[in-house]
Amino acid sequence: MKKIITFMTILTIIISSNVIAENIVYITKTGKKYHIKNCRTIKGEAYGISLSEAEYKGYTPCKVCKPY
Repeated sequence: MKKIITFMTILTIIISSNVIAENIVYITKTGKKYHIKNCRTIKGEAYGISLSEAEYKGYTPCKVCKPY
């Protein structure tokens, strides 16, 4: 039973990590759009934040890279 619980715990952590990683978008200091990491329209530095936080702050998706 202990091995099953350990396996389930590890599986849950892996799934959670993948979900978190998939929901990261990138914003710039001056822009109003969020992007995927390698969007060609990003000029200068970009900062990763969660998709939900970007939407909460009023950012909208980039029409070029079409994140999520």
